[in-house]
Amino acid sequence: MSARFHIVVIRHPGGERLPALLDANRQPVPWINLYVIKRLRLRLSANSLVKTLYALGQMWAWSITESFPLHARLVSGQGLS
Repeated sequence: MSARFHIVVIRHPGGERLPALLDANRQPVPWINLYVIKRLRLRLSANSLVKTLYALGQMWAWSITESFPLHARLVSGQGLS
């Protein structure tokens, strides 16, 4: 299976590292990156964020191939049940 997403680590001049999920065209996936920045960044290290983005990227890539409305399900609160 070819990679359908990329993870890059943005390094700020002050030394802070922030990983971001990019699609196959190297464009950010906004809602996943927003989730990581708003909900996870303050309590996880950069390496833990990278691991989380790999898991979210796999789930996002699967939802694209299966036409599963992942974003709508997670935003609505229905989850994956």
